[in-house]
Amino acid sequence: MRLPTKVELISSCFAATWVIWCAWADKTTHDTYLFDGVLYKSVIVGISFLISVFMAWRVYLRNKYAADRVKRLFGVCLTVMMCLSFTFWNVPELVMISSANQHVSDNYRFKMKYPIQSGGRTRPCKARVIYYDTYLKREIALCHWDDAPSFFYKDYIRVDKLISGMGGQVLYHEAVN
Repeated sequence: MRLPTKVELISSCFAATWVIWCAWADKTTHDTYLFDGVLYKSVIVGISFLISVFMAWRVYLRNKYAADRVKRLFGVCLTVMMCLSFTFWNVPELVMISSANQHVSDNYRFKMKYPIQSGGRTRPCKARVIYYDTYLKREIALCHWDDAPSFFYKDYIRVDKLISGMGGQVLYHEAVN
């Protein structure tokens, strides 16, 4: 058994940092909603695609006469694109959170939606509370597990959120009469 080399240790540290970044960004931006999230995500995927094509082209120029160059090009292109997309996927939401400066609390009418089958591990939640947010101009679905019965026989949901010019982040919600 041998000790890991310096390159292996540095690579492992970068990989662990990358996984921690992706998990933290996903958890932080869980209840964040953008006005036009599809546009931001499309730009991120488009830029990462262009960078990955450039990287694959550089690999092609370096190994012009390699036998498996198509597999190598596809592998480099796909790997770089996925890494860049995962790394920057939540950046628009993080920018929105950092620029949010106004606290808003409103009451909304809501409806409940239950899964057709039982919850279990494959379902993300037991019940969904769905309301139309007038600021974001879209429906928002909030997931509930154990506290879903607290929404029975209630008329409104009170939602506290931070808003900015890019969207809003739901901080807290509860059922009210």
